[in-house]
Amino acid sequence: MKQMTFEEAKEKIEQIIRNMEQGNLPLEESVAQFEEAVKLVKYCQDKLDEYKGKIEAITVKPQEEDL
Repeated sequence: MKQMTFEEAKEKIEQIIRNMEQGNLPLEESVAQFEEAVKLVKYCQDKLDEYKGKIEAITVKPQEEDL
């Protein structure tokens, strides 16, 4: 998977969902799209976890210094 932003991955997931909801895809293509969506969801979750860690480091560290 090429490096993409969180927003790009989210948009790709939304596009896959729209494609699958139309019901026009052959079974093999539906499965391939589903597999791609699962990978993209994992990518997004990893990005969210990364950003959460950064935010916690920024907000928790100053509070600890005040003690």
